[in-house]
Amino acid sequence: MPSPRRIAVALLAALLLTACADADGSLSTTVERDAMAAQALWTRQRPAHYRYESTVICFCPAEYTQPIVAEVRNGAVVDARYPDGRVYPFSTPPRLPIDSLFVQILQPGGWVARVEATFDARYGYPKQFSVTSRPNLADGGYSVTITRFEPLP
Repeated sequence: MPSPRRIAVALLAALLLTACADADGSLSTTVERDAMAAQALWTRQRPAHYRYESTVICFCPAEYTQPIVAEVRNGAVVDARYPDGRVYPFSTPPRLPIDSLFVQILQPGGWVARVEATFDARYGYPKQFSVTSRPNLADGGYSVTITRFEPLP
């Protein structure tokens, strides 16, 4: 039987791999496997109350692409602010509980040509993911980076 350390090292290696979708937009086996393993880890490790900072890169208004600090309690965003303390004025994505980010990775939609993602080794949340649109769709892709994740009491 493998030691707990070997299992942890194998899981860490799997989670840190970059994942991507196939050219037809469907998830590759590697993407699906890595994202599902990370999601399972997140489900086991997920704190009921946490905060994280997210940055979105897209062809969007500046209000959407500035970093946002989101606080999540029991699966719902309870506060979202710019780092300077101003309240984030939008109630729509891209600021979501981390559980919802897995949907964007695992169910990207027919307009997507490629998905790439990396995951946190301890908690399993997506540290960074990029969604690239098909060539005939302008301005459809985006990238999300999660930083400053912290469990809260």
